[in-house]
Amino acid sequence: MLPSPPRQWPHPGRLNVPGSPTSGPTEKWSIRVAVLLVLTLVTVVTHQGMPRNAAPPPPATPASPAGPPVDASQIASAEDEDPVSIVTDDPTCPEWEPITAALNTELGNGWHQRDPSIPQTEWTDDQHTQYRAVAVAMRAAADKSVALAKQTPHRVMRELYEQAIAYWRAYADTVDNYRPSADHLAGAATSAAESIQSICAAIDFGAAAGRAALTLPGPPPVPESPLADPTHPPRFITGASAFCSEWVTMVGDYDAATREWRDRHDPNLPASQSPPDLRELNAKAATVMQQNADRTQLLGLLSGNLTAADFAALSSHYRRAYAMALPSYGLPDTHLDDAASRLQSLTDHACRAVRK
Repeated sequence: MLPSPPRQWPHPGRLNVPGSPTSGPTEKWSIRVAVLLVLTLVTVVTHQGMPRNAAPPPPATPASPAGPPVDASQIASAEDEDPVSIVTDDPTCPEWEPITAALNTELGNGWHQRDPSIPQTEWTDDQHTQYRAVAVAMRAAADKSVALAKQTPHRVMRELYEQAIAYWRAYADTVDNYRPSADHLAGAATSAAESIQSICAAIDFGAAAGRAALTLPGPPPVPESPLADPTHPPRFITGASAFCSEWVTMVGDYDAATREWRDRHDPNLPASQSPPDLRELNAKAATVMQQNADRTQLLGLLSGNLTAADFAALSSHYRRAYAMALPSYGLPDTHLDDAASRLQSLTDHACRAVRK
């Protein structure tokens, strides 16, 4: 579901993405020195150690193939080669709101209550009409988002707009021959869109500016990659990989490790009003969040995919900021947690969408 941009509390909702059973990578590293160098880099940058029981990192997965040359003068973020950090301001946020609002209106035709396990061959006439209307609405939202992808000054925000565009269109293209596995395309599109909404909400309510100083920027993006065309951006995950297997496992591990905290945490209760038992639970959860942030960033660095690495780094920054904010938690901070979770969900769905 793609909720309207949050303008007031209560909390708009929290993702609960199921993961797969824990499993190690399917391949061994042949160049262990490179792994040690990256591990050292992550440790220095984040000042956090990887949890002892974390699975070893997977082999790199190739980046998305480059398209034809793009006119960089038309893209405001073309020269953005800075390390990823919490976004404290973005001029495209106000223009994003009417796009998602219009899409929400169209998705209110019952699509949110759909059973995604029913293939197109078993749809009723009403379901055919419903899905086709959603496809039209998603394509319209994608077309309107192209301008924002070009206008944002932040590389990672451009990449989020591009992936919302790519996955909206990919899902719309499946409607005439829909199979249940295609629902992960919708999940990726929704997660990309909700990531943008959460980032913008964190800006609007002051959490981004108020907590950004709690984290340090990561390393510059590696490897360098040619610009994609925001008009026709490719999906950033195009094939199954050991990276995806490890990512899906990580999301499931985090979901399990924080289940009690999510069940008991009240996002509308500031830290100053939390009873002692909840403060203790928050402290334990913060440790898990820091470990998850480390694991997230490391997987991104080793992915060999610039866009996946940027999303991983951004998620890790929002997760660390939220973890460090818990002792003095205020209601706006919930958007930091939302951004971290939705960014992880984006890659999770993108990986599940290419499973064989």
